[in-house]
Amino acid sequence: MHSVPRILLVEPDDQTRGALEAAASPLAHVESFRDFESARARLPQAPFDFLVTNVRLHAYNGLQLVYLSSYGRPAPRAIVYTTELDPWLAREAERTGALYDVTSSVPVTLAACLTETVRSRVAARISTP
Repeated sequence: MHSVPRILLVEPDDQTRGALEAAASPLAHVESFRDFESARARLPQAPFDFLVTNVRLHAYNGLQLVYLSSYGRPAPRAIVYTTELDPWLAREAERTGALYDVTSSVPVTLAACLTETVRSRVAARISTP
């Protein structure tokens, strides 16, 4: 287990991707991609604690990455998001075990998840003889 959480971030918009990287980088190692294909190729190459992806990835759907992330190793915790709330996508994300959010709230959601992960890792190290 890495002491610093690892995030695979997939966001086609440069500005949004930059904002999410800025929100996560104080607490995590972030690898970011702007397209599905690059993220899909990287996913099996390294263990990630979090998969953070826009649902809308041009010809692909970010939920496909969530499904792919569960093959062959423990699945990372997933956060999927869209610019506007979509009840169908929310249900579909829930079925995969992913958190569903809207883009504007993702930095706060991600920071909370990362803080929880870091705290639990520190507590585990403290309690381990």
